[in-house]
Amino acid sequence: MIENASLLTLAARLRNCTVMKRLARGVAANFLGKIWVLLVQLMAIPVLTAYWGADGYGIWLVLITIPTYLNLSDIGLGTAAGVEMTKQIANDDQQGACATFHSAWLFITGLTVACSLLAIGYSAFIVANAPPDANRFEGTSLAFAILSMTLYAAVSVQMRLLQGLYQATHKYALGIFLNGLIVPAEGIAMVLVAASGGAILELSLTMLFLRLLAWCIFYSILRRHEPWFYIGWRKANWGRFKVLFKPSLAAFVLIVADAMILQSVIIILGWVAGVGMVAIFGAARFLSRVPLQLSSLLSRASLPELTRALSAENFALASHLSNLNVITALAITLPFTVILALFGSNLLSLISYDHLNAGQMLFTGLALAATLNAVWSALATPLISMNRQGLFSWHYLTAATFLLVAIFVSPWDKNLSAAWSMALVEAGMVGVVSWRVKTTRSFNVNH
Repeated sequence: MIENASLLTLAARLRNCTVMKRLARGVAANFLGKIWVLLVQLMAIPVLTAYWGADGYGIWLVLITIPTYLNLSDIGLGTAAGVEMTKQIANDDQQGACATFHSAWLFITGLTVACSLLAIGYSAFIVANAPPDANRFEGTSLAFAILSMTLYAAVSVQMRLLQGLYQATHKYALGIFLNGLIVPAEGIAMVLVAASGGAILELSLTMLFLRLLAWCIFYSILRRHEPWFYIGWRKANWGRFKVLFKPSLAAFVLIVADAMILQSVIIILGWVAGVGMVAIFGAARFLSRVPLQLSSLLSRASLPELTRALSAENFALASHLSNLNVITALAITLPFTVILALFGSNLLSLISYDHLNAGQMLFTGLALAATLNAVWSALATPLISMNRQGLFSWHYLTAATFLLVAIFVSPWDKNLSAAWSMALVEAGMVGVVSWRVKTTRSFNVNH
């Protein structure tokens, strides 16, 4: 799929293209957002381990898996709706885009409410059975922290759906920029809450307040730019939902598989190895995924442009964008992999003030997994941009399931087993996605 063209050559071909400015803004917004995320996550390790200890930090890592899992409640409809709305806006069909949004919003909101009720019920169970001597990381505090993070996640789901409309209306960069502003606010809140003696409940309540404020701003700005759009269900219809269902199910499978690899691994490690091991693995994995976060800056910004290019059968432009994505992913991740394999252990000890220590084999496995993930994600962009993720999503889910089983039954070091099993899964996905792109002629941008 990759032509014999350098990164500079590919960029030169796009320089005079009308999409270049939008791509540049999108990459810049993605970069700023990732920088905020990385800084906050990097800051969380020394701050929370210093004030809460390794066990408190491990509990927080488990708690913040709630937004990841509640994001599953849209069963991929947000992703599929974003692609469909991009096609409709490209064809000047604003009313069709509004109907698509309403159809997705009605289903997503209903399912999110249902999932939230489960979390509320579990919180009530914790409160009813809380021991009278529970500390600030247990009992009632934990229950209400779970409730707060559940509501936080529900608001985040709504913002993700709105981002699809920002993307469809040529405001991808604006949406990403606005979404990213909440991250440093949450980071500052984390430092202030922890330093003032607060624990998981106080921090989760603060994050919920900030997320609600962000949603209000996000929605009002979109309404000002696109007055034809409004939140509701008046234009929702079954026909629109049926169009979205198949690609949304495939997107949902990808989200589930990703959550299993990123979050369920944390749950299993906490179960079989303890929260101390979770803290080590979570921090090491965060460092190993820094290049992965950076490598996706271009590919994410290119998705709406690929949708428009492939819809218009502009295969030359689509080919240039796709090749640029793959080469960028390799150029960013490979050097980081070498650096982390050599110096990852020292870096982790430094930023955690020697509270967390991991061997080089753990970092090598995690860095390799991140690099392979970046490669197949870039290869898959033409398929994702046209809602054809079903061609490889089920393979990823199957591999993720075997990964969790392998970690659970492994007789060796659990952290090392998790890291190298992840690398094996990602290597398999490189082969699967490459095969799918080559054998799906109508979406092979090099045909």
